Amino acid sequence: MSYQIREATPADYPGIVAIANAQTKEPTTVEALERQEQLRRPEDAYLRVVAADAAGAVLGYGFAWANPILTPGHGDLRIRVAGRYGRQGIGTALETHLAAWAAGVGIGALEADVPEDDAHACAWADRLGYERQYQLYESHLALPTWDPAPFAGALAKVQAHGYRLSTVAREAEGEERLRRLYAVVMPAHHDIPGWEERPQPSLALWSSWVTANPHWNPEAVFLAVQGDDWVGLSEVHVLESGRAYNSFTGVLRAHRGQGLALALKVMALDWTKAQGVAEIITDNHSLNHPMLAVNRKLGYVPQSGTLHLCRQLV
Repeated sequence: MSYQIREATPADYPGIVAIANAQTKEPTTVEALERQEQLRRPEDAYLRVVAADAAGAVLGYGFAWANPILTPGHGDLRIRVAGRYGRQGIGTALETHLAAWAAGVGIGALEADVPEDDAHACAWADRLGYERQYQLYESHLALPTWDPAPFAGALAKVQAHGYRLSTVAREAEGEERLRRLYAVVMPAHHDIPGWEERPQPSLALWSSWVTANPHWNPEAVFLAVQGDDWVGLSEVHVLESGRAYNSFTGVLRAHRGQGLALALKVMALDWTKAQGVAEIITDNHSLNHPMLAVNRKLGYVPQSGTLHLCRQLV
């Protein structure tokens, strides 16, 4: 089979989207790819390539990116090949091309994810020298049968301890809303296993990501407030598929052990159920035992996970 690996152009986006959507439950769009391109900083090394046949049809695609929130010197890698062209060397050719480019621009290691239940993908990554770093657990919860009543005590407990439960939409507007949220998200996020040493994006960069995300809804960012201080949050995104994603739940270190994470997640689930959403998903680092325990208590059912891998290039 003859194909060429070359840098992707906007004309390739429909082919890229078709491959991506055939391999995920959460569809993307050409417009979403265009937004991603617009948000990337010029100073962050980035390359998106396609494997295309003589007629220009996209058989596979990949990108490597010096993601500013990764460990310095590391880059993100993603590769997808259309199902009918799998296991014919296209994925390896894409990875070889991107790894060579990454090393040439000073990226010393590439990080990637593969489904743990995909034996072929895991074996492929092993052959290329990717080492397993940790596992991400995905969990699902069916909302039509989920009952918030047994968790009423969790809400009452935190309120008795002097906390108020609210939402970002109720508490602030405009730039103040983003500034105050950033002050909670950053320290809480850096306490997640595997994220402790990662660099912190600037407020301006982080705000640009948030406001460009079509799923971000200040009414679906639930807060624990003490006095005037925001001390914890749980955020929900309602996706194009009709499912919802609990993207992040975190509590500032000084306020842990009070049951805030559970109360915030109960609020998030209750709101999501009221929107008519049938299923919510979330994922957690395999070493984040406290949050995994909260999810199990709420009734989340674990699914097959994702392996996070890293390959040293230099």
